[in-house]
Amino acid sequence: MIPIRAVSARLLERITLAPLAEPISVSLSMDEEWSPRMQGTITVPDTADLSGGLLWKHQGDTITLELVTRYGPMLGVAGDGDPGGSCAALTARFGGSVARWREDLTRPWNPGEHIEPLSTATGLWGGAVAAVTTDHAGDVDAITGRLRVAGGSYRIRPTERLLLRLRVRRILPSAQEGTIVYEVAGEDTRLHDYRRTSTTAKTFTERFSLRQVVHEVLTEIAAGSNPVYSIGLHPGPDIAIPESALWDPAVSAWEFLQPILEAVGWTLYADTDGLHRLHPRSTETAPVILDATDNLSRWEPVTDYETAYYDGAMVEYLDAEPLDPRRWDVYMMPGATRILHETRPGIRHLPGAAEQLVTRSRTRAGRATAHATVQLGLRPGHRVEVRLPPYDAHGTPVVPVHHGTLATLTHTYPDAETTFGFRDVI
Repeated sequence: MIPIRAVSARLLERITLAPLAEPISVSLSMDEEWSPRMQGTITVPDTADLSGGLLWKHQGDTITLELVTRYGPMLGVAGDGDPGGSCAALTARFGGSVARWREDLTRPWNPGEHIEPLSTATGLWGGAVAAVTTDHAGDVDAITGRLRVAGGSYRIRPTERLLLRLRVRRILPSAQEGTIVYEVAGEDTRLHDYRRTSTTAKTFTERFSLRQVVHEVLTEIAAGSNPVYSIGLHPGPDIAIPESALWDPAVSAWEFLQPILEAVGWTLYADTDGLHRLHPRSTETAPVILDATDNLSRWEPVTDYETAYYDGAMVEYLDAEPLDPRRWDVYMMPGATRILHETRPGIRHLPGAAEQLVTRSRTRAGRATAHATVQLGLRPGHRVEVRLPPYDAHGTPVVPVHHGTLATLTHTYPDAETTFGFRDVI
């Protein structure tokens, strides 16, 4: 049963969180293979005064985007039970007409949402329509108490609020459209912007752990930054680096770190709070289930062995001596037939990258795209349970439950929709 939802997006001042503007539209994506991981566009009216955010001073400034989903009662309960049992009771209590109340109470918040009457819900979850709609003229909590809710609740869900710290990369005003488009990205843009300015290389021997290396790099970036900005690293796990590494002059922080991360199968990115996270490429159970009766509107699976699936890889390190056997890092599955070849400039040798490429690619054959109402709690790397109707459009029984690892997601406003890209779908 679909709950009533109200969604909103606002731009806030980065320190005080004072409101600056309400965007016309927002498209914000997160992708586990991207760096920066978060990228998107925010469109505001050209009459909006964003001077409080200092955005016109330089393109590297930071702003906060607020996304909010507020929930109301379930539509079926709101219409049939909460106010007293019927549209006639509503008109007697609040005035108006039966037709108007029926129209208001059955209109979905988002076009296309499926609405179930209370009788359907009680049939699924137990209870009796008479006990709910006649004996009880109470609130949603009272109705919930009269239903057996082993699988869920009719209580109003808590408001979801997500604050995202973003850096403005480009500002595109349009006098013809009367709009300003801000192209934004996460704080990990600084890994790409910063290059080692010393004329000598910085050496990290095998005595350094990966977290120590990342901390040293972030510290150097922060030392040369505007003191208004902070840069930090969440605490977490650690691992030894596979070999000593050189951070050469004029090489960006990301160009230096990315091959090391790739070789050990770890990931580094800035989270929504602007702090960096370093951890293995692994999955964790999602806090949300995508369900066709609650939030999922479309599920489009695909099996693809053509574009992203490999069972072997050869990584060539271009700075190694031509006859050095370590110039090539090779990994093959038994009977490998699809071989990936990639080059890595600026690196002499770093074992492990080829195996990690194959490991990741083998999860991409079973993929899917899903469309749902906005789900602010999901992130790339979440292992999501997806529940579908038991029959397809032809009445044929289908597998009703799938699981997939979230690889990408895109929040869009005012559509109030999240589009998900899954890998490793079963």
